[in-house]
Amino acid sequence: MLEIKGLSKHFGGLAAVDKFDLSINQGEIVGLIGPNGAGKTVTFDMISGFLRPTSGKIMFEGEDITGRHPYYIASKGIIRTFQATSVFSELTVMQNIVAGCHLNAKIGLLESILHLPSSRKKKERVLNKALEILQFVGLADIKDILAKNLPHGHKRVLGIAIALAAEPKLLLLDESTSGMNAGEVTDAMELISKIWQRGTTILLIEHNMRAAMGICQRIAVLSFGKKIAEGLPAEMQENKEVIEAYLGVEANATA
Repeated sequence: MLEIKGLSKHFGGLAAVDKFDLSINQGEIVGLIGPNGAGKTVTFDMISGFLRPTSGKIMFEGEDITGRHPYYIASKGIIRTFQATSVFSELTVMQNIVAGCHLNAKIGLLESILHLPSSRKKKERVLNKALEILQFVGLADIKDILAKNLPHGHKRVLGIAIALAAEPKLLLLDESTSGMNAGEVTDAMELISKIWQRGTTILLIEHNMRAAMGICQRIAVLSFGKKIAEGLPAEMQENKEVIEAYLGVEANATA
């Protein structure tokens, strides 16, 4: 489904990502992990079109999407969340999901202005879809609350729900459990697993190692912009380079 070859991004003389390779098959859930500053979010930015690669190629379903604009990539089915909580603070939870549905709503300007029956039917379908998503993620009971009044954990879940509203084929989750307590992390991982079980391919960045190891089928590890390892979660837990990247050589030697 997704094939990345030799992907690099340089900022001046700094290689934030250096010759990164990764392939993801349809139906997989894959983790991208590494220490702070390893280049994980920069990689997401290039896949989703927010940054143009310095070199390399990104193929999605056989099409070269390298350097294409974010709206084009989203229209192809690659939808992402962001490290920072990205919700419309002054809209209700329900309105946030409706906004997320716009990519596939296909409501024409003229039919909307003239309040044609076709427009009303499409809007009704959008509302029904939004409610179904809220029920799926567990936010239906608070659908009329302003997003700015939600606790942090609910905002993170709402961000995932907005991404689901765009009907992703490939969902890129950038630290979706950031700032959550242990119980919220468990709930979020269960939700992500449910999304995957419904047929959505997932690539996720996750700092919570236990969470990533528990949910991903395969994990790629970045350190200083380079992929240092890739394989099964159990293999990554025993990999010396991975341990050193997270703990440091000295910490590993004295452990």
